[in-house]
Amino acid sequence: MLRSRILWKLYSSVLVIILVTALLVGLFVSRQIEENSLEEIRGLLKTRSDIVAVIASPDILDLSPEARAELDREMRALGRDGVRITLAGADGAIILDTSYEVGAIGSIDTRPEIVEARTSGEGMSIRMDRAGINRVMYYARRIQEGDEIAGYIRSSMPMVEIRRRIDELRVQVTVGTLIAAVAALLPGFLFARRIITPLIRMTSAAEKIAAGNFRGRLWRGGSDEISKLAKAFDAMSAQLANRMDMISSDRNKLLAILGSMVEGVIAVDSHERIVHINLAAAEILDVMPSESVGKRIWEVSRITEIIEAVASTLSTGSRRQLEARLIDRPSDRVIEMHTSPLRNAAGQISGAVIVLFDATELRKLATMRQDFITNVSHELKTPITAIRGIVETLLEDEEMPPERQRSFIEKLETQSLRLNKLIESLVTLSRAESEELELNMVPLAVQDPVKQAYESMRPTAERKRLRHTLEMPDEPLTVRGDEEALRRALDNLIDNAIKFTDPGGSVSVRVFSLGGDAIIEVSDSGIGMEPRELDRIFERFYRVDKARSRQSGGYGIGLSIVKRTAIAFGGEVTVASLPGKGSTFRIRLPLTADQA
Repeated sequence: MLRSRILWKLYSSVLVIILVTALLVGLFVSRQIEENSLEEIRGLLKTRSDIVAVIASPDILDLSPEARAELDREMRALGRDGVRITLAGADGAIILDTSYEVGAIGSIDTRPEIVEARTSGEGMSIRMDRAGINRVMYYARRIQEGDEIAGYIRSSMPMVEIRRRIDELRVQVTVGTLIAAVAALLPGFLFARRIITPLIRMTSAAEKIAAGNFRGRLWRGGSDEISKLAKAFDAMSAQLANRMDMISSDRNKLLAILGSMVEGVIAVDSHERIVHINLAAAEILDVMPSESVGKRIWEVSRITEIIEAVASTLSTGSRRQLEARLIDRPSDRVIEMHTSPLRNAAGQISGAVIVLFDATELRKLATMRQDFITNVSHELKTPITAIRGIVETLLEDEEMPPERQRSFIEKLETQSLRLNKLIESLVTLSRAESEELELNMVPLAVQDPVKQAYESMRPTAERKRLRHTLEMPDEPLTVRGDEEALRRALDNLIDNAIKFTDPGGSVSVRVFSLGGDAIIEVSDSGIGMEPRELDRIFERFYRVDKARSRQSGGYGIGLSIVKRTAIAFGGEVTVASLPGKGSTFRIRLPLTADQA
């Protein structure tokens, strides 16, 4: 009971009413006292001025020294209780003053109270004193002799007394207010508790229902309004329990279905606010699901196609199916999307559902499959066509000289070897990509396969009049790998360097260690490559210069084999190249633990 916020709110409201009422009464009384005090001081000042006027009349300007001294004494006697009295001539010049020497004060002819008294007979003003410390009330009246003004009598008094009375009143009002508040504590508490006790019980029951506890019961008999409310509350609680069980079951099923979908699903309301977004959709849009719910779709996604599709579905109620290409990511992505309207029980559109599917890999695979079929068909067609032509020539010309027959047969052998090499390369690449390539992973010194590959390619480089160098450390650099697979990868790199370097150029092979890795570099001074080509050269059948590659017998799968081999060894392959400046391929392989 004592922890009830409603109790203390009601109780504090009662106390606030008491305090505010006492404060208003105090302010009203304070204002009245201030007004009465001002009126009292005004009357006092007027009375003193009237007395001085009687004493000083009739001729204040021609007073003898004795009369002036007597008048000064009487004025000072009248001003003993803090009232200052000033006697001035018609021109405002000071004749007598109970607080200052006559010569210390200039003319008061321009003072507001004097100006008012000149026209209406008397005047009053309240302003700061000469020191600028206290507010002072001034009262002035004119003295007439016939039709002419003989002078002015001004009386004044500081308003300190009024401020003192008001301060005392404020203290009294404060003390009275505190006494009233203390006196109202117990009655106010009892009054508040009596009112909110039924509400506290209702609140407790509602909190239990909100927490999922529908078993509490409030009705304990009775027929008054609160008892009827408790009985209705219990009935509502039972119905809510049944409905919550159904909703929870359906919700769990729906979340399980949406969570297991590989497609992204987003649900929005009629105002385009997101009410649900599954993990797949959040990954596609690169957002956080928890931060997206409640925001408008255009605040979460900047994809124009999604925003337009949602707006169209909500406005027309029609389904939309379209495609978007995301070009602001590290790599382009293709997203297929479907939007459908959501309708309420009345058949009105209450929102929309967006289903997103990342079709990037499917499109890429379709393109790669098409390229693969095209390239393989072309590569197989060339040697097969040559073999077929040679065979037909041999069959048709039965009288062909032996020397010519041998020339054709040698060409058959060349084309068959080319065809066999292509098939072997395809098989090797296929096994490497499917991780079925059987490698004999043992510790080996990288210098051995490097030297073998270099020596096997050196005659070709010499025939092409290329400068060639091999740099290797004397100390073995040991890695775990398959010697034959590494040599095959190096054959491809050195062979490419020789093929794409014009006569007179250079090819160099270097082996060194760097940061716990063995580095194998193959550099050439050949034709080089454009920067846009570097991301694709390791794809199957991709060739930078297709005409020159076919002329030199390239199939476009050698670098794919190099990349797969480096990955299988736990390493990587990189390339740096500039058009006309040559290329440098670098294979990085981790050294064994004893050398790292």
